[in-house]
Amino acid sequence: MLQSIRLTPMIHSKTAILTAVLLLSAQISGGSDTLRVLDEVGGEIASLRLYRIGGRGYVLSDDLCSAFNAKQRYIPITHKLQILVGKHRVDLHIGERSFLVDDRAWSKPLPYPVQLISDRPALPVEFVSTVLPDLLGLKGEFDSKGMVLRLLSSIPTPPPTTSEGKFTVVIDPGHGGSDSGLVMGNLREKDVNLRIAEVIASKLRGKGVEVRLTRGKDIPLSLDRRIRFANSLHCDLYFSIHCDGSAIRQKRGYRILVDRIWRERREGMIVAASPPLSAERLQTAYELATKIASGFEGIGLAGRVYRLPIHRFSELTMPALILEPGFLSNDADRVLLTDEDFLNSIGDVVAEVISEMKGDVSGRGESQ
Repeated sequence: MLQSIRLTPMIHSKTAILTAVLLLSAQISGGSDTLRVLDEVGGEIASLRLYRIGGRGYVLSDDLCSAFNAKQRYIPITHKLQILVGKHRVDLHIGERSFLVDDRAWSKPLPYPVQLISDRPALPVEFVSTVLPDLLGLKGEFDSKGMVLRLLSSIPTPPPTTSEGKFTVVIDPGHGGSDSGLVMGNLREKDVNLRIAEVIASKLRGKGVEVRLTRGKDIPLSLDRRIRFANSLHCDLYFSIHCDGSAIRQKRGYRILVDRIWRERREGMIVAASPPLSAERLQTAYELATKIASGFEGIGLAGRVYRLPIHRFSELTMPALILEPGFLSNDADRVLLTDEDFLNSIGDVVAEVISEMKGDVSGRGESQ
């Protein structure tokens, strides 16, 4: 329902009139559609409601921040909008096309000014399609007719022979981008996962192991993209890192998850199953997990190895396991998971066990 806007003498400033006109035009002309944001293999990252105002497309900053785990601050009296996204700060003003990123003027103004829609800041579609990818450290491909933005990660897909002949471990820090995983206060699982991955990768490289990370920064990454990246390297181990969480705050300790042979039945028929001829691969992963668990117990950590049906591993061509070194939901574990000494300790254990696996694989290769 439209509401009339009455301007009193106290707000007859140029800025107030501009704001009122923009608000009124948005209310009169606002329509809606959808701007879809996809990853490079077609997985949906976000679906943003699209407002068309005078033939121009806008998205609410509320929706944008929610989808990409960004923060914003809007000050109505000054009409200033500040958005924190990725590692950048963006300063915009209602009614203006130019804006600042980290206190520096962006090279190209927006084609249309920032507006208000029902008292909420709205950004031109071009901000999402051209500026946002840069802020996230990604490349963007935008289909203006279909209103689809595809975000391409900066991780190149290497040719199949890139790591052939080398013992290679792919470390996959879970979550990323708008998917923060478990959040406890200001602590986000995606950040903890990445830090653990960095420590373990450094320890492994120190022992001569070839290491590749699926993501080296905070970017959205689909599961399919992670799997294809690992398979393209013909790597020897896929090492996924997550943190655990529970509604029972007392639960703590590490968990190592390993896939097992499984079949999923529906109405008497097998509709899904683990890959055939995978028993040896699964056994290798289990033996590796038990050695890591033994090493953890040696430094005083409690936990256990679980053999579970892990559907996400079904397309992998190498042994794989998931390491959850602690519960973010537990106060004591949360302290440990942000302690560099603790991370170095678990990194030493993991690196020692995997380097032994490297020697076993190399030995078999030489004997053949």
